[in-house]
Amino acid sequence: MKARNVNLKLSVLSMAMLGVFSSMCAYADDEEVAALMNPTSSVTVEEIYVSQGSQKFGEYNGLNKQGGYINGNINIRGGDGYKKNESGDTTRWSIQGTDLGLSDRSASVGYSDQGSWSATLGYDALQHNLAPGYQTPYAGSMGGNNFTLPPSIGGRAVPFAIPAATPGGTQTLTGAGFSNQDISTTRQNTSLNSKVDIDRNSNVTFDFNHLDQSGAKLMAFASSQWTAPLVNVNVTSGTPPVTKLTPMASVYGQGISILPNPTNYQTDTANLAYNWKGESSHFTASYFGSFFRDGYNGVQWQTFGVSATAPNTNATGMNTMSTAPSNTLQQLNLAGGYDLAAKTKLTGNFSYGRNTQNASTSVDSFQLGTFNQANSAFNGLVNSAHADVKVIDQTFKDLILSAGYKFDGRDNLSQSNMQSFNAINGNGAYYPNTPLSFKNSVFEAAGEYRFTRDQKGSLTYQNKYLNQYCNQYAVGTTGGALGSTIAGTLTNGSLVGNNYPAGANCATTPSSISNNLTALYRNKVTEDFNFRFSYGFDVRSATNSTTALTSFTDAAPNGSPPNAPGQNGQNYIGYQPYFEASRIQQIVKGGMNWQASENLSLGLGGKYTYDNYTASTYGVQNANIWSVNFDATYQYAEKGSVIAYATQQNGMRNLLSLSGTSSTTGTFNNNLNENDTTLGVGFKHAGLMQDKLTLMADATYSLGQSTYSTALNYPTTGTAACGLSTVGTCGTLPAIANRMAALKLGGAYRIDKHSMVGLRYAYQHLNSNDYYFNGYQAGYTPTSVLPTNQSTGSYNVNVISASYMYSFD
Repeated sequence: MKARNVNLKLSVLSMAMLGVFSSMCAYADDEEVAALMNPTSSVTVEEIYVSQGSQKFGEYNGLNKQGGYINGNINIRGGDGYKKNESGDTTRWSIQGTDLGLSDRSASVGYSDQGSWSATLGYDALQHNLAPGYQTPYAGSMGGNNFTLPPSIGGRAVPFAIPAATPGGTQTLTGAGFSNQDISTTRQNTSLNSKVDIDRNSNVTFDFNHLDQSGAKLMAFASSQWTAPLVNVNVTSGTPPVTKLTPMASVYGQGISILPNPTNYQTDTANLAYNWKGESSHFTASYFGSFFRDGYNGVQWQTFGVSATAPNTNATGMNTMSTAPSNTLQQLNLAGGYDLAAKTKLTGNFSYGRNTQNASTSVDSFQLGTFNQANSAFNGLVNSAHADVKVIDQTFKDLILSAGYKFDGRDNLSQSNMQSFNAINGNGAYYPNTPLSFKNSVFEAAGEYRFTRDQKGSLTYQNKYLNQYCNQYAVGTTGGALGSTIAGTLTNGSLVGNNYPAGANCATTPSSISNNLTALYRNKVTEDFNFRFSYGFDVRSATNSTTALTSFTDAAPNGSPPNAPGQNGQNYIGYQPYFEASRIQQIVKGGMNWQASENLSLGLGGKYTYDNYTASTYGVQNANIWSVNFDATYQYAEKGSVIAYATQQNGMRNLLSLSGTSSTTGTFNNNLNENDTTLGVGFKHAGLMQDKLTLMADATYSLGQSTYSTALNYPTTGTAACGLSTVGTCGTLPAIANRMAALKLGGAYRIDKHSMVGLRYAYQHLNSNDYYFNGYQAGYTPTSVLPTNQSTGSYNVNVISASYMYSFD
């Protein structure tokens, strides 16, 4: 939902505003002008108090728990290369650390001999706090890969059937047996960056990173729900008669458990490069390697409603799902440039990579079929290539010309096989894996002309071509015997699944061509006033394959038989995803800067984008977005200033789709309107109390809203009611809104040349409402979903910080 995107923006804003509580580097920056000959070092210690624990407030900044935090920063530099540089000494060293007491900390140690070599060892960590209010009845640690249920949940014995055995299903559960669990992911990165100078023109660099990721992210795990066994029944069609495994007087469906899917990853990357630079040319050759390893190969969880006779699970209700497989990427890169003439330059880059994935993954034996089973090792192979070249010429006075070409290719050579498995509803399913490949090329030509010393104009043309395809798609469409617990069709001893004929196309949009033309004009009217304006026009023409068979193709919505021409990957004819559909886009941008007086400066900018999906009968029809931003700075005293800013952004998306199961039922329009407003004012005054006191303050208000509205369009035949569950509810839904207000006050007092103390206070409030979260609450979930009681994360938080910084030479 859009609200979660807005929440992310607000969390990033929270981090930016409250980062001041984890560092006094702002004060240290004022000392950065200390001469390079005599660098200033500093050590900072601070105490932070947070009034309320909040996963959302502390999403990134590490202040997610109520209580006190001890934090610190360190910045120490030395070496004879600073003070004895004139005598030939070139050695320098540094020790730096930021937010050492918080979860978003970083540190580094470096040493260099200028002109010879350098090396820096670094460490940084970041914790991302997720899912405010999450509760679960499952036993299992966050970051683990095994989750089991207690003997009963909310007064009901486990397992229990869904939905018929107990009316209301999971909606009848109470909160008993549910416990709170904090969900987060943590990344810790260790790095080594080094350089060795061979001579004045060449060097070798080596960069190594070890990334350790732990924790978990919430994900929905689905499993079958059964109340009666399957029995064989004869169907009187076909020769010989078809036999199917069919549930008799049974109820089946899927049960959803929302669980912390573990993140237990380690990634090592290495980059070794040789760099050379001459008077009129430069060249780089490098190797890049990425080695990803998953500490698990699967997750096991127990379903809350299952019978011992269910064909696609065991009697204990334990299910298995694979996790991300380990893989390796190795890539060779070449880059360089050459001055063809005094005013003509040529640059280019080339790279070729090979990505392999041969790790085995966990499988659920109760959900596997017996038809053309793939090996446990996937044997995946993807080759990627990139090339670009660009020429820039300034031979003609006041005119800069450029032309370039770029190519990106992804050749997925992983084998495509038909996969057989038992679907959640108990039926047999036969689908291929889809090794999607693409080739993307871009040609660009541009020119910039200087009309006068203060006026410039430019014109840029781009042509983009995209081709998508699958290699060896859906190999092996028949063969194998019908397993005793697989629901399917047996004809003359062969299993007939979905028919994917040789040469079938997997891409519903095999290709697209885009032509873009952008014009830009800039004018410095006076020394105090300048403005810029640009207009862009982009036309994308996409092909629409009416015979494409996507990996989950089944029945034909446009008619029968299955996989009939015109199906377009099981979509209705005329539908294309907006991100690859034919489109005409127009973009207008402008801005100005005005130094109204010696003490007052103003800035104003705006942007408008309109997209029209000209060939889409269904799907997104059109969309627009516009934004305006304003900022002002007023310096009312030599060391006192006030800043103010405001931004407004609005967007609209209009979608057209069918309202039922056929084109005669009617169509409906769904509109999404987004409105984002941000207002802020800041103040800083230094030099008070004999240049010892600095005061700062700022206030911010942000409002983000998203509104969906639906209107049914009736055809000439049929009068589907707007309120029917088959067509949805018409009208406008309540707004999804996030309101954030923040106030920050602070001061720093310099005791003497070496010592400084600081005191800061901040208040931040978030009021968020999103009806999406209603479905997580006990008593209101869908009948087959376990509640988690997650919330939007509204909060009221006060933060106080007191700090002491000691600086020395």
